[in-house]
Amino acid sequence: MCQSFGARFQAIDLRWGVREEAGHDQRTMEICLGEIERCQRTGIKPNFIVLLGDRYGWRPLPGRIEAEEFRAVRKGIADATPRELVDGWYRLDENAVPREYLLKPR
Repeated sequence: MCQSFGARFQAIDLRWGVREEAGHDQRTMEICLGEIERCQRTGIKPNFIVLLGDRYGWRPLPGRIEAEEFRAVRKGIADATPRELVDGWYRLDENAVPREYLLKPR
């Protein structure tokens, strides 16, 4: 059908080729978003269409959070247990400019 309109279609599942270790290292979203950026650099428009399914309600944790935003969010967590959970999953990267918190691998 695409060819009849002078277009090309290529099916891609962003999870193809993403190793299980990347998932354990909390890098799946980073890899998938990087692939989207790579597709967009081709300059061909439209270059990306997303059809989502099977993950309704699931939202991955961000891999990187700027330090200022992280501290503001952390300050808004009233209960100690969730605050400790957040502290346990993120670590400060003092070498980043601006500083940021990184999600730790599982």
